[in-house]
Amino acid sequence: MCVLSDQMRGVVCWFGMDMQIIESESLAAVGYDPARLLLRLQFRAGGLYEYDGVPQRIWRELMRAESKGRYFIDEIRGRYPYHRVT
Repeated sequence: MCVLSDQMRGVVCWFGMDMQIIESESLAAVGYDPARLLLRLQFRAGGLYEYDGVPQRIWRELMRAESKGRYFIDEIRGRYPYHRVT
């Protein structure tokens, strides 16, 4: 459910989740549902993916990372089950 959506603040609602628009060469937006430990990533190259069982710490570190694409490769890709939403 979207509750924070505000395009002026860089938050949009995609498929029922608030997504923070970010500056990254590889990622366009990031959303997180702490109740379900669900990380949602929108890639600039296309595709919206959900990663299951992602601890909140990982989401926080991703959002603070200088290179979000590098953090994704090093800490998320291949470590959590995922599926493509679109």
